[in-house]
Amino acid sequence: MFEAGLDQASGLRRLLGGAPVMPVIALGCGTADRSERTAALALGDALSRAGWNPLLVDLMDCPADDGLALESSRVSRVRPDEARAFLAHGHDLRRLAGATARLRVQAFDILLAVAEPLRLADLAAGFIDRMVLLARADPVSVARAYAQVKAVALSHGLSDFVVAFLDAGSDDDALVAHERLARTASRFLAARVAFGGDVSSDAQARKCWDRLALLACSSLPPAEISQCLRHS
Repeated sequence: MFEAGLDQASGLRRLLGGAPVMPVIALGCGTADRSERTAALALGDALSRAGWNPLLVDLMDCPADDGLALESSRVSRVRPDEARAFLAHGHDLRRLAGATARLRVQAFDILLAVAEPLRLADLAAGFIDRMVLLARADPVSVARAYAQVKAVALSHGLSDFVVAFLDAGSDDDALVAHERLARTASRFLAARVAFGGDVSSDAQARKCWDRLALLACSSLPPAEISQCLRHS
């Protein structure tokens, strides 16, 4: 849908022009159901607790379901219809974040983009070095997660991933699923898949999301973080 080279070129133009570069966390969701939308908000809330002011760009294809999770979250959010309308004109994710900040008169310092993994890689090409994926721990879901890692790795050359297992039941179950996925991705794709833990679709389970937020931020380029702080 979008050409990676164009996104990279526009990102470089802004970087060389001295504009602040907003760090981007890419969260790939495989099924885009309500639990994954709740999970995206939980990660946004964890970023807020870590001291960031995140903007969540929701690009999931399922109808927006503004349940209790949305009512309880303080994270600013761009809805799917709003995001699609803006991106349809050829703009990229960072320009969308800047336009949203101006319209809402708010300062955001990190962008959390949520979509199906391959589409997310198309939109964030040149902005990210790592993608965070949500998966389930059952064999079918692990196979789907591997297919997503393979598609992103082959189409965009991205080789660094974090996979968090949603409602796996325990860290042990999540570790077994992760080991299977990480071993296969390393052998056939030369891709690194880090363990993001067992995370809960219950937005009140804060500790697991706080850990994932710290892990996701650990991959952000230091130059982008320092430049963003200088302009905040």
